[in-house]
Amino acid sequence: MPELAAPPLFAGSVTFTVAGDPVPQGSKQAYVVKGRAVVTERGRATLGPWRNQIAAAALELLEEPLAGPVAVCLSFAFTRPKSHYRTGRYAGELLPAAPTRHSTRPDVDKLARAVLDALTGVAFRDDGQVSELFARKTFSGRSGVTITIAPAEALT
Repeated sequence: MPELAAPPLFAGSVTFTVAGDPVPQGSKQAYVVKGRAVVTERGRATLGPWRNQIAAAALELLEEPLAGPVAVCLSFAFTRPKSHYRTGRYAGELLPAAPTRHSTRPDVDKLARAVLDALTGVAFRDDGQVSELFARKTFSGRSGVTITIAPAEALT
């Protein structure tokens, strides 16, 4: 079973892994209470600690935020559900039809937004600096995200 795979390294790039269940950026929900508009964000309780974990890992490797355009590669890994495995005498073996790619919720774009928001002010000044973004979801023996950040010029 593949573990969290590090993406290719580029000149000046930084790669690190944050273990734990990836948390998507919450959706905002607006509604009216007694004539006043109220806006709430779903998933806020788990999103904060996830972002803090990512920011802390980035701070260990980066002295200051990168300037200029950056490229970001995100590889999200999720543990497989029990339904992907055989039972009985063959317990622990993957079913032949078990998927290799994670194609259910959470959405990859919301996972990426949460990571980019966590890295803003730490790895780069503003997430508008991200000129290239690659994100994928896979299954692995452990959950987490592997993040590679590089100056965009390193890719050309």
